[in-house]
Amino acid sequence: MTNIDRATELLWLLEPHLSTSECDDQARELAQALADAGLLMPDLPEPDNTYPEWLAGGASISPVPDAGEVTIEWEDREDTGRGTMARIKYLTTDQVLAILAAASYTERNQE
Repeated sequence: MTNIDRATELLWLLEPHLSTSECDDQARELAQALADAGLLMPDLPEPDNTYPEWLAGGASISPVPDAGEVTIEWEDREDTGRGTMARIKYLTTDQVLAILAAASYTERNQE
């Protein structure tokens, strides 16, 4: 079920006097308008494999359910030979959504 579907169901509850088809149409239009205005969170992506793992922009994002954490791995092509250095990772929208999806998976599957 998408976030637009979820919003449609919630909005439908606000108009009980309308027929089902009228309400479905109006609620879906309103939910789509909210999404178009950036007021609904985009749907979280599904994992890219059964591991589960999300691959986005060269990064591998994986949940660690037992620890309640998410790991983000990427290859660092810059080896300065000076030991550990702080790195700034600029994330794409796809990477951030993958992190949210992995975190959500971790919460649902934590023991």
